[in-house]
Amino acid sequence: MEDHNDLLEKVKKEQLIKMEMSKILEPKAYERLMNVRISNEKKYFSVVALLLQYSKQLNGKQLNDEELMKILQSFQNNYEPKFEVKR
Repeated sequence: MEDHNDLLEKVKKEQLIKMEMSKILEPKAYERLMNVRISNEKKYFSVVALLLQYSKQLNGKQLNDEELMKILQSFQNNYEPKFEVKR
């Protein structure tokens, strides 16, 4: 039963991510990001983390497909984002 609850929690988190990405990205860029998710999940989550981190700086502006392509190209397959918590 716990596995079922874990799965439900994972689905809810993924839905929240997709909802936020649809606000940040234009439809074509969103579609491209979902294709990245299928082909390279690690890269997908790295890009999502970056986009969520900078979403407030966009001031409601959506990124287009070309802008997302530049972001995707800047990521290497072995890239792992490093986060610092400053207190």
